[in-house]
Amino acid sequence: MLGIIDVGGANRAVFADGVFDRLLEEGIMADYCIGVSAGAANCISYIAKQKGRNLEFYTKYNFSSRSIGLFAWLKTGGSFVDLNYIYGTLSNSNGKCPLDFEAVKASPAQFKIVATDSETAEPVYFDKSLLQQDDYRAICASSCTPEVCKPYPYNGRRYFDGYVSDPLPVERALSDGCDRLVIILTLPKTHMRSSRSFERQAEKLKKYPAISGKLKQGADLYNRELQLCLELEEAGKALILHPEFVQLHPLEKDKSKILALYQEGYEKGAKVKDFLKASQCTWE
Repeated sequence: MLGIIDVGGANRAVFADGVFDRLLEEGIMADYCIGVSAGAANCISYIAKQKGRNLEFYTKYNFSSRSIGLFAWLKTGGSFVDLNYIYGTLSNSNGKCPLDFEAVKASPAQFKIVATDSETAEPVYFDKSLLQQDDYRAICASSCTPEVCKPYPYNGRRYFDGYVSDPLPVERALSDGCDRLVIILTLPKTHMRSSRSFERQAEKLKKYPAISGKLKQGADLYNRELQLCLELEEAGKALILHPEFVQLHPLEKDKSKILALYQEGYEKGAKVKDFLKASQCTWE
């Protein structure tokens, strides 16, 4: 079973968006997708076969004060990103950038969304079956970055971004049955994370003790999962796609930089077809 992992990364995830658009152009559809944060939003547009849809968000709607900033904070009562606006108002059937949910529902591809329970700091994997027309709150939960958002309420629990508990969900993809993986990273695959940035985040989030504690382990968690990815690639069971050198802030406002990173992803997406041939996978 061919799986795709998208780690997200706010506006840096436009690299993965370029990869997905290339796959759609070449008619390649995976059996399984798992996404973290913005990676989940990329995955669902890919499953819906809506080439170019997410690029609108990265180059247009993410620049809006209604989406991100002080106005969003006032509107939401304390979150600098208005997730309900992005994944609700804009994405609903009557929105400016609607998701083709009927296509998502009809797709045979499995789809998992990674979020983090705000009380336990354990990963939660939402299944595609939980989504409904104009109800994409599971993606909101996965995208709720703790530094800039209040925990997101969903089905009686509150959640933060999936990167806190499972930033690179390769083990989950393997346990769900994937034997070939395309892994799309935000950072170069040689880049092991340092604990410094995670510790700074942890200090700011002491009012969520479990989340703060998990973040202190963040570098070790990511690096361990990345090492597994590298071992799978060495064994011919994975293809890791990544930008060569990233100078893009997660909330980057320079559209030319965003488009350049998208183009890099689009070009590197061409490697997937060769990987599938080498690993004797088929695609629709």
